[in-house]
Amino acid sequence: MAELIHNRYELIRQIGEGGMGKTFLARDRQSGTEVVVKILHLARLSEWKVIELFEREAETLKNIAHPFIPDYIDYFTDGPAGDRRYFLVQEYIRGKNLKQLVEEGKRFREDEVREIAVKLFSILTYLQELRPPVVHRDINPKNVIVNESGDVYLVDFGAVQGAVRSQAAGGSTVVGTYGYMPMEQLMGKACPASDVYAVGVTLLFLLSHKNPEEFPIANLRLDYRKEVTISPRFSLVLDRLIEPDLAKRISNASQALVVLSGRTGTARPADQDGNLLVWDATDAPIEPPFKSRITTTRTADGLEISIPGKILSHLPLIGFALFWFGFLSVWTLMAGMASVAFSLFSIPFWIAGGGIVMKTINGMSRAVIRLTPTELIVKRGALFPKKVLPLAYLTNVAPCSIQRNTRYRTRGG
Repeated sequence: MAELIHNRYELIRQIGEGGMGKTFLARDRQSGTEVVVKILHLARLSEWKVIELFEREAETLKNIAHPFIPDYIDYFTDGPAGDRRYFLVQEYIRGKNLKQLVEEGKRFREDEVREIAVKLFSILTYLQELRPPVVHRDINPKNVIVNESGDVYLVDFGAVQGAVRSQAAGGSTVVGTYGYMPMEQLMGKACPASDVYAVGVTLLFLLSHKNPEEFPIANLRLDYRKEVTISPRFSLVLDRLIEPDLAKRISNASQALVVLSGRTGTARPADQDGNLLVWDATDAPIEPPFKSRITTTRTADGLEISIPGKILSHLPLIGFALFWFGFLSVWTLMAGMASVAFSLFSIPFWIAGGGIVMKTINGMSRAVIRLTPTELIVKRGALFPKKVLPLAYLTNVAPCSIQRNTRYRTRGG
């Protein structure tokens, strides 16, 4: 006969188990719906910290409301003091987690992975904009559920399956799953950017079907490029999500959504203590350099800087070009009258004159620099193709290399 808990919840079957607790599918006799019941048994615990984390999970769920986070239903204890049991009851989400889908043979396309990323970061944006912000600390493929409609849910806000002891953190309990935790979290300093990292590694799992420990490491980073086939743009986004250096990583879910969408918006960096540092790009003033003809314009997906050409300074070059072509015309005509073959010797001089004209037009034309969340686009004059540089490349180049290799300079400023 099924066990009846709290004279209300009838246990159906066990659906999960961690080192310090069990999870059951149950039926709520009061509402007639299926629910999830998490149970901690005091007599089987090795440390009191687990109870603190369990109570924190219950309190967190009780105070949040999001359509893609399981609803809090109940929290209670029963039994004598020495053999007490702790119960957390939540909404049951019918679906499969990402790990199950991959193990069953599901192959995610890049656009599907991007869509899952957007949905996860939308949930995290809600959590990180709470005061104080909520850091999940255990995002991994097992804790992301997809239902038949394609809705994505973030589950398991507790330490039941992932608490490990960290001596480096002064004996504190670090919650998470190895491979999905960045360095600051392993040191006991989890912040919103830690969840960003975990989402990035989860996306890599979907693309490669490999756990993070299976990737080679290069410069402290997961070297995944030989294991996945994705567009260069999405690869740049992943680089910023799984950046090991906290100062260089995308700092929160709101900023991650901006980068994924390729548009401007609010970015809220987080400090190492998890406090959100509010900064809104739409409030930032756009001022050109002092006494400059340079203009700056905010566009739909970034910032555009327009640098006017220098017309007056190119007037001598225009005069020289007119003289050059006049002289070449007379010389070529006279050489052609003597011998067609002899007139062909003027071709290199015509080419050189063409180069002068192109340089003159380029110098007189307006240069435009467009900065988007992922790219730096440079258009130098009317006769030259635009250059597109990924921002991830620029931020990963050492300062000395930038000094040696930079070929760009502003004109007219």
